Amino acid sequence: MEQQNFSEIEIETKINTSIQTQINNGALVTNMEVPFNEKTLHYLGYIHPNTLKLFSKNQITNQKAPELNKKLHVFKYDYFYISTETNDTVSQQNVYYALRAINILKYRYPQAYNRLIKNTMFGPKPMPSAGFNYLNTNQAIWIGFNKNPSAIASNRLYLILDGYADTNKTIDLYRNIAIVNIDSENILGHLNLGSKPIYGNSTANKNRIEYLKEGLVESILHEMLHNYIDYAHSALPEYNALYKMRGKTSFNNFEEIMVLNTSLSYLYKKGGFTNKIKDYYYPNTFDANISNLKYSGLFETYFKNVFNKQPYNLREDLKLNLLN
Repeated sequence: MEQQNFSEIEIETKINTSIQTQINNGALVTNMEVPFNEKTLHYLGYIHPNTLKLFSKNQITNQKAPELNKKLHVFKYDYFYISTETNDTVSQQNVYYALRAINILKYRYPQAYNRLIKNTMFGPKPMPSAGFNYLNTNQAIWIGFNKNPSAIASNRLYLILDGYADTNKTIDLYRNIAIVNIDSENILGHLNLGSKPIYGNSTANKNRIEYLKEGLVESILHEMLHNYIDYAHSALPEYNALYKMRGKTSFNNFEEIMVLNTSLSYLYKKGGFTNKIKDYYYPNTFDANISNLKYSGLFETYFKNVFNKQPYNLREDLKLNLLN
């Protein structure tokens, strides 16, 4: 991509102006140019992530993060790392749209960006009285285009112990990597999962581009909500309750509908999205998971354990309080 030599302030101003113009025009799927240059977007090379200082205190292995345990094309933008397995035109477009999605979240949805990304660089105080003697923070966000997700996106919080959070050395400090994986194959738009069933266009490329323009924004927000539960569980009681229930039978399906509803209700309330994402995910994931959990007799139990009340209006009640 041809790059112009803008200063960082000029780049931020141009991105902000471009997104604000798009907000006024309506949906996010309209075209938008985002100016990046070598001072802001750094290509770190075709490298193994373990060569980065980022992972010096906890090296990647197949057991910890198999999707990153290989040589990748790695880019750095602010505290974001973006990786692709190839460096062809499609992969370069993925990098561009990831940067675009980051900045849309930053300027169009600042509440979500600040709470899920910016503010997680610092940690809420842990709860020693509840048995927690560690503090989670994020030192970076890693967006990887790979084959890790089973459908379209997945998350992983990569733990990195980095000393102590207090002078008495009683609270361990974790400076983690919040990973968001995007399936580089399923977003291509030709398979019966991923972007095709969401957008249903006549060509695969149209499905891919619509996902990159719109769906990728939701995917990043969605997966960072999952990561937030890991981040906040040692400090905030409501997230500790969720964290402790992971591993119970089908609770991952309950967490998924809660995260999905939090993401979609927030984004559609703020505006800018077409109906295609919600028209796909509410019947196919939200309603379907609720039906399956009710059939197995788990829905009411999990709902009461999480929210301490009986379910009433599910689209209003089944949400994390983070983005209300």
